[in-house]
Amino acid sequence: MRNLFIKSILVTLAFTAAFSISAQEQTNSGNHNGGLMKQMMNEQYQIKSINDPVAQQRLNQIDLGDTNHEGNH
Repeated sequence: MRNLFIKSILVTLAFTAAFSISAQEQTNSGNHNGGLMKQMMNEQYQIKSINDPVAQQRLNQIDLGDTNHEGNH
């Protein structure tokens, strides 16, 4: 019973140390761009320029309505 307790403490310390080192590496990497979720979203939804004049004209005709959410209270 005592051996199991000591082993579980050692495993817990090992996981804590691993997570601490991982968090420290991420902090020191200098890559403070909002985290993994933002990076994944940027990769999934890349901004593309529309150079086709016909497509640009169609986009300009789209009426999004009132996009000011603060004024809808």
